[in-house]
Amino acid sequence: LGQLASQAQMAQQYHTGEITGIGTLFCDSCGTQMHFKKTGRIPPCPKCHHTEFRRYSK
Repeated sequence: LGQLASQAQMAQQYHTGEITGIGTLFCDSCGTQMHFKKTGRIPPCPKCHHTEFRRYSK
């Protein structure tokens, strides 16, 4: 069960260059929000240039 939870959490991590859908990603480094209104490639964070992001579920 712990491995399944870990895999689910990793699925919420995104990297620069990957394709994402509509929604908001948060920079893992500085917390900057990046809003996507359509499907597209993820750029580096505009504030700190970090390349890892998370999408948080409500």
